[in-house]
Amino acid sequence: MNGSSYLFGGLGDRFGYKRMIAISCTLAYLCLLASAFATKVYQLFLFQGCLLGISQGIGMPLYYSICSQWFLKKRGLATGIAVSGTGIGGGIETLIMRKLILKIGYRDSMLAFSSAHALIWFFAWFLLKERTHPGLNPAAKKRWLPRKVTGTFFSVTFSMFFGVFGFLTPYYLSTTYTREMVPSLNPDSLLVTVPLIVMNFSLGIGRITAGRLADTFGATNMFFLSFFIGGMLQMVFWTLSRSYAAILTFSILNGLIGSWFMSLLPVVCAKMFGVEGLSTITGFMILANSPGQFAGSSIAAVVLSSSGNNWAAVSLYSGSMQIVGALCILY
Repeated sequence: MNGSSYLFGGLGDRFGYKRMIAISCTLAYLCLLASAFATKVYQLFLFQGCLLGISQGIGMPLYYSICSQWFLKKRGLATGIAVSGTGIGGGIETLIMRKLILKIGYRDSMLAFSSAHALIWFFAWFLLKERTHPGLNPAAKKRWLPRKVTGTFFSVTFSMFFGVFGFLTPYYLSTTYTREMVPSLNPDSLLVTVPLIVMNFSLGIGRITAGRLADTFGATNMFFLSFFIGGMLQMVFWTLSRSYAAILTFSILNGLIGSWFMSLLPVVCAKMFGVEGLSTITGFMILANSPGQFAGSSIAAVVLSSSGNNWAAVSLYSGSMQIVGALCILY
């Protein structure tokens, strides 16, 4: 998904946001539908992994960038609201699908899941409207990079590259961590996954909050604080969280603050590089975080196993990577 965002962000600037988003939604629906009939593990990897990721990558930089075409004064808040569904929606879907699979089975659950998404996407598509910036010439040659590639461009790129290596670790390992730190919980209980669900809900709320703060204190400042505070939360708070209440508190704070950078990315890019070719530039920055998305949590798992199940080593690794991301944006 992240690896294809640069290419499709550029195509969106050239052929139109709505057209590419329609293609993204159609292909994503077909992938979800096909996965309902998957009978082999490799088919799940193909339809729910590779092909679904590419399908969502077609639309991802466009969803992030479209609000910047319309808003200036409240650009951060508008973008935060627009992308907050990735957290809130993920939390709701986790609760629904967990129960649905137990009641009606995997295939029927995926059929219902894909159909619900198709219906929502269909109506949402008609709510989208593109806008050409008044100061730009629509017939001008489209660029794949900013007009001037300076140190600022590399600063944002390296910030995304390094910071994301630590960002997803709590999300992927939250359930395992909760199970080990609070052995009194039933391993099959929903309580084990509550910290992850809470973190997802907090992520959505945090992105809206970040947008409002960015409009007041500056998008780049909030971008820095997201990585810096997120890293400190992991290195200090997560390291010391040994009770269920502490884990829940960390999940809320990490979701609220550590996720700001992603929703602020198009706002930062618009401020630094302008709105011309914004989805292309945003797509490039999303591409820059794909190594961290792909390998960050796997490295954390290797750190965990090689350190003899030392969770402090994991939190120090992932937190330090976010701190490095914060330092890069200071250029």
